[in-house]
Amino acid sequence: MSKYILPNESRPDIAASINGKLIGGAAKHVAPRLFPIVKTGQRDGSWYLAEPVDATVVTSRSYGNSLSGTHKANAKKTWSTASHEARICLTDADIEDMGGIDTAVLASAEGSVLPLALKLDNLAYAAVKTAAGAAATLNPVAPFAAIADAAVKVKRYGEPYLVCSESWLNAYVSNTVVALHLRGLYGDRIIQDITTGVDKALEAAGIAFGVKGIIIADDAAFGTTEGTVYTTDATNAFVVALRDMGANPLITAKTQPVFGLMPMFVPGDEGEIQVDTAYDADSKVNYVDASVWAAALTVNAGAAKAVAIPATGWVTGLPVDTAPAASSSSSSSSSSEASSSSGD
Repeated sequence: MSKYILPNESRPDIAASINGKLIGGAAKHVAPRLFPIVKTGQRDGSWYLAEPVDATVVTSRSYGNSLSGTHKANAKKTWSTASHEARICLTDADIEDMGGIDTAVLASAEGSVLPLALKLDNLAYAAVKTAAGAAATLNPVAPFAAIADAAVKVKRYGEPYLVCSESWLNAYVSNTVVALHLRGLYGDRIIQDITTGVDKALEAAGIAFGVKGIIIADDAAFGTTEGTVYTTDATNAFVVALRDMGANPLITAKTQPVFGLMPMFVPGDEGEIQVDTAYDADSKVNYVDASVWAAALTVNAGAAKAVAIPATGWVTGLPVDTAPAASSSSSSSSSSEASSSSGD
């Protein structure tokens, strides 16, 4: 007979305790930022959501002539959630090794929730990549221009953010022009601060790149996937316009054009990702399960554009580690390039 028998029950307390702390290091759980969560009691459905509509300006309208108007109608967007589940199995020996039942359940919950968070990020990546379409290739000599151009194109939908994998950002700042410019503006520590995810450094770098900020996704999820195997996209990044969606993202999306939403089927008052425990008497094994029903719904594809690092010739000039970052002429030259690029 097993020494430890977990009850068959939902554990919203555990789910809440690990929500928001799922991915460590510089990367964050990015799916909810790109696709704000909308809890729903339906597994599939449709919403009427806002698209950009401009009224026609009529100048010097003649007396007696009626003013023509532009019809503003929201567009029907259909979605269907899919279930995603993960399970950790625990024997009595496993529980003893982890210091007891409470610590074992918490550790196992984290072990089952994390893959789901990465899966949602992977769904977000696939949706963004499809929406963005063909990527503009970055110019090694003018590395900010394509990003600034994309930011201008998406601004109708919100504030532009650069969204990329950890590997893409490391590759991007390896370009000598980028590194010299950033070091000239912010000092020698800036490259390390950017790649380790220091918030103020990411905000400062985003401004230098021509966007509001930088959103770094985990390498394990931001790329193509086959089954549970992810291949990181270190070539493509995306400029995505995002809004402050407030407490009710669905209402915001009905009144203003936004990039996307994440409908999430949540029965009752459960959290987004559910955690459950169970015991199998036949195998004498305890289970800690995590599950979520979700979809990444693109509302306005025009809010996303892609940029790509070229296959060759990206790192130019002197190696970054030996480039004369303190040189006033280098700093002035790179600053001029970034200024002219951001105005393209």
